[in-house]
Amino acid sequence: MWWNHQLFPGATVITAIFFLIFYGCKRVFKRNQFSKTFWAIGFSGIITFLFYLRFDDNSLYSLLFEIPGFNAVRVLNRIINVELIFLAFFVAISFRVVSRMVKYKWPLFVVILTFMVADNFLYGSGLSRFKKDRAKERVDLVREKMKGLTPQTLVSYEPIISSGRKAWLQIDAMIIAQELGLKTLNVYTANVPTGYYQYAVFSSIGREVWKKKKDLKEDIVVISGINDPEIERISLKIRSSAPWLERIRKQAIERNISVDENIIKNASWIINQNQQKKTINK
Repeated sequence: MWWNHQLFPGATVITAIFFLIFYGCKRVFKRNQFSKTFWAIGFSGIITFLFYLRFDDNSLYSLLFEIPGFNAVRVLNRIINVELIFLAFFVAISFRVVSRMVKYKWPLFVVILTFMVADNFLYGSGLSRFKKDRAKERVDLVREKMKGLTPQTLVSYEPIISSGRKAWLQIDAMIIAQELGLKTLNVYTANVPTGYYQYAVFSSIGREVWKKKKDLKEDIVVISGINDPEIERISLKIRSSAPWLERIRKQAIERNISVDENIIKNASWIINQNQQKKTINK
């Protein structure tokens, strides 16, 4: 999968690699420090790096599956995990070289440690983070919608997406279905079975395709609605105000979308504006 080849190891690792290339390797070659361990680690690192390179849909990694029996082994999905040991060596060796160059090692240690911790927030920070309270709100909302169902009922949670990733919402439904003893179509898996993807992104058409593919004879209780308590609260305010709702209707016609969808868009916009105001005030 292409995204497994785009995992970023961090600015600390990248800095360490370039430092060793332009400075560290020169010192190693000059002093002829080539032990068996050095060659073993270096050769393994180069081979691993080459096998995990990808050009379009071509990668040497695929050749490993031609080895008899290899296809029966559970393949490590996040391939960068194999390279981490070599990346750790880069960082450790760089730190050792630099520490020998400076007189005061403790201040250097604190600076580098701070840089390594801060590195976690330099790339892609916030993309998959959310507060625990928000997660609890989502789960409580699903529980409220499902709690009246008879145990063993087959349920499909298909919210109107207003906040949160679809994978989170699938997991929310799984948790509550298990808690209440229900059966559910909702699931999250990295290896999406053929025919499931359309349903995984909350499509009613996809649900019917998946139902037919699995030959499900049971009735499915479909639970929809808004998945965000705050947006649901603002949406109710919009609906209770006749002038406001009339403006929403006119706007929906101009945008060529449904009134319900436009209500959610406006509610989301209001929340974003409020959050920006709070940020500015801080």
